[in-house]
Amino acid sequence: LFALAQRAAEAKQFSQAVAWTYETLREDPTHADAGRVLGRQLHDGRQMSTFAIAKRRAAQVWHPSFGWLPQDHVARYEAGERYLGGKWVTAAEDARIHATIDRGWTIDTENFRVVTNHSLEEGARLADRLEKMHQVWRQLFARYHTAEAEWTRLFAGGAPREYNRKRYNVVYLRNKEEYVAALVKREPKIGLTSGIFMADDDRAYFFADAERSNDPFVFHEVTHQLFSLAKPTALRVGTRGNFWIVEGVACHFESLALRGDYA
Repeated sequence: LFALAQRAAEAKQFSQAVAWTYETLREDPTHADAGRVLGRQLHDGRQMSTFAIAKRRAAQVWHPSFGWLPQDHVARYEAGERYLGGKWVTAAEDARIHATIDRGWTIDTENFRVVTNHSLEEGARLADRLEKMHQVWRQLFARYHTAEAEWTRLFAGGAPREYNRKRYNVVYLRNKEEYVAALVKREPKIGLTSGIFMADDDRAYFFADAERSNDPFVFHEVTHQLFSLAKPTALRVGTRGNFWIVEGVACHFESLALRGDYA
C-alpha cells in the first residue's frame, strides 16, 4: 500500500497517495514512513499524532460518551458522576449547570472544539463524527490544504513539520428554538436552515433534532468551514463566481456515511 502511495505521489496524484497512506496505517499501525508522512510518531505500539501522545502521557483516554477523561475518572463517570470545579457531582447537577449554551460543555478533540448545552454524551458523539469527517476531507482534498511541494518532500522521505493548527469551533444547541433565538439577529432567515457556518466568527452552528439524523447538515456546513479556514481565502468566496463548486462540494459531503472503522 505504501509503495502504491509513493507511486501516486510521484505522479502528483496526492489525494490518492494520502488515502493509501491512511490505509497503510490501518493495516500496519506501526508503519514508520506512513506515520511520518501524516505527521505521527510511534507511541504505545502505534503511530499517533502529537495531540494523542500528549493525552496518553497525561494519563487520559478517549471515551465515546464523555470525550477525553483522566483514566481514573472513567469508572465514576460511567457510574453517573461528573467532575466539576474540583469536586464530584451528580450527572443531573452537571446538566443543570450546563443548561445554557454560554455555560455549555466543551469537548475538545485534535481538530475541533464542540460547545453544547444538549448533553456531554451528544457533544462527544458529534466531536467523534467530526474528527472522522476531517480525516476523509484531508484525504480527498490533500492538494487544497497542503502544497504539492510539501507532499513531494514528505513522500521522498522528508521529516514532518510542526503546524500550529487552530481548532474548528462548532456550537451545538439543544433544539431548534434555541438555535433560532441565538442566531436570528445575525441571520433573519435562520429558521429555514438546519445548520449554518457563520464566516463572521468562523463558527458552525447546529441543533439536536430528535426526529432525524442531522449528519447531512453537519457535514455540509462543516465542509464550508474546513475549506474556508484551512488557508487564507478571498472574503465572501463564491459570491461573484464559482458558486456551483463552493456549494457542490458541500452537497457532495452530505452523502458521507461513517461505518465504524471506515467511511
